[in-house]
Amino acid sequence: MTEQTLGQRIADQAALKIGSWPFLIWQNALFAIWIALNCVAWFWHWDEYPFVALNLVLSFLAAETGPVLLISANRADSLRAKIMDHVERHTELIEEHTEQMDKHGKETRAMVREMRFDHKRIMKHLGLIEAELEMDDGETERSTP
Repeated sequence: MTEQTLGQRIADQAALKIGSWPFLIWQNALFAIWIALNCVAWFWHWDEYPFVALNLVLSFLAAETGPVLLISANRADSLRAKIMDHVERHTELIEEHTEQMDKHGKETRAMVREMRFDHKRIMKHLGLIEAELEMDDGETERSTP
């Protein structure tokens, strides 16, 4: 695999963190504290209701988070496509080898059948030769006094 650029590493790490439950829990807790402190603050309200600064922060987060997540997702899709292409090529090779093995297996089975047939024919022929030899031995024994 090729070396990742700094931007790719940042996008992947951000996607890992942003797309997690701990991030959502911490983010919501932080916003709840922001709102609570601004509602009950006794002396300094840095972002009074309707929380314009909070809306600005959320808008910024949304504007930056979306593209970062898309960058990471596009990289993941690209990697997935490369992997699937690699798997597809290997599958084709395996299928070719399997077909060749099947062909050789069929040829081997045909040769074995032919050898069995030849073996039976030879054994039958040997049986006939043995019978002839036995008949010749029997005749030779009768003719000798």
